[in-house]
Amino acid sequence: MSRHVLFMVDDDEDDRLFIQESLNMPGDRQIELFSDGTSLLNTLEHLEHDELPQMIVTDLNMPGMNGYDLLEALKSNKQFGHIPVVVFSTSRNALNRERCLRAGAAQYQVKPNSFTEFATVIRSLLARAQSKMAY
Repeated sequence: MSRHVLFMVDDDEDDRLFIQESLNMPGDRQIELFSDGTSLLNTLEHLEHDELPQMIVTDLNMPGMNGYDLLEALKSNKQFGHIPVVVFSTSRNALNRERCLRAGAAQYQVKPNSFTEFATVIRSLLARAQSKMAY
């Protein structure tokens, strides 16, 4: 399996489409998109250490396993607890941000309203993840 730089979890199909469009990535294997936290965890469980992504980006408000639950599951697992997790949410609530950062999120990023700003944030996150591959 090829190395993915970034795994992204978002239950919103439109947001997943925005992510793909912002990176022009129909065949780009640097990013893998997941619609829920359970499928992300199942995938991670089956990867070798050198196949793990450099960064995980997750939405906060998702049905079933929400972003808090996913963050907790990731950070409590010794196999992939070291992977930086960015919470990418529409919530501007300071308490949500504080709770995520306390739980181990590397960053809390509010989703912008415009596609241009959204694309800029996604490209920035990918660049950060790619820079971690040099280490």
